Amino acid sequence: MKNVFLLVMGGCLLFIGIRSAQLTKERREVREEEDAPPVTEDRMIPVNIPAPHFPVAPVVGSPVPSSIVPASTPVPAVAVEEPLSRDLLIVAPVSIPMRAGAVTLPPGVPVVLVRDQGPQVRIWWQGQEATVPRPSVRNAHSLAYAATPYPSVIERPVPPPVTNTQIPQAPPDRVAVSAHEVGTSKGLDRVWQTDYGSYDRNSYRTKALEVEVRNMSRRATGDCQVAVYWVGKRITADHSVFIHHGEMLPANIAAATCATARFWCPLIAAGDTKYVALGIRELDGAKIDGWFVLVSRDGHTLGGVASSPTYEQLIASGAPLERLLAAYHPDGRTASSEMPHWRDDPLRKTWTDRHATPSPSQMR
Repeated sequence: MKNVFLLVMGGCLLFIGIRSAQLTKERREVREEEDAPPVTEDRMIPVNIPAPHFPVAPVVGSPVPSSIVPASTPVPAVAVEEPLSRDLLIVAPVSIPMRAGAVTLPPGVPVVLVRDQGPQVRIWWQGQEATVPRPSVRNAHSLAYAATPYPSVIERPVPPPVTNTQIPQAPPDRVAVSAHEVGTSKGLDRVWQTDYGSYDRNSYRTKALEVEVRNMSRRATGDCQVAVYWVGKRITADHSVFIHHGEMLPANIAAATCATARFWCPLIAAGDTKYVALGIRELDGAKIDGWFVLVSRDGHTLGGVASSPTYEQLIASGAPLERLLAAYHPDGRTASSEMPHWRDDPLRKTWTDRHATPSPSQMR
């Protein structure tokens, strides 16, 4: 009894499985039929339908009317539209916008369908999309246009050649400027001194800079001027600043190159005289307080750099910088590539003779 029950249950399960597979297959076929596009011919199909005619006995002696002459009148061709596939062919000249200008595609050029919009079609050709009328394209596999020859060369507008006169040759309006100190020197000249503490001393200072101007553009800078200014600060009570020395270097830096120069500024002197018996101490002269570099062309500043934030603000200030430069009067000395020595400088004699020889009472 148990075996019979198992056989019946197995047969039922087998029947249910077979039936379920049949239903699944039927549903899939129905779905595919619903989703499949209608199969039509994408060409003009000429249909010749013979016109109906009836035998009519003509009257003797009268002409036969042409309307009753048996004839086969061809019916005009019927165009059946086919859904567009991915691969299309141009069948009428269309214009495609390109970067170099609009390009007209002649019949026979293969294109790719992007979107079918009914009366219009969105197509893709060589990286560009365009919307064209639907009648201007057909499927690439259509028999009506399979024999259309492909053009070997598609004409497109050629931009005019660029000549050297059309390339702007204006020099760059910015350059990179860098500078750093490469040397500092100080000398002390004791003019006289006593055992009581009175003295007369002169100190001489100089400083060297290495300046680099880099042209990062593809054009030469043209005739420009590299100006290096050393700023002095007076050691008197007012501690005012002034331009101690300015060195000008003409330059014309080629494209993607740099120019380097090293300067030692002329000596700057300071005097310190003390009279113990009189309780007097006299200070005069100045010391080097900083520097800044400006690169200009035709009055326009191309770049600059300074020794400290204070002087960076100065070279960007405008009016204060102009006043400082206007008060500078060159003394005829020039910077040198070698360090100047204070013992050999004519400035030493000037500062040594600035005071008359003191009396014995002053020297105590």
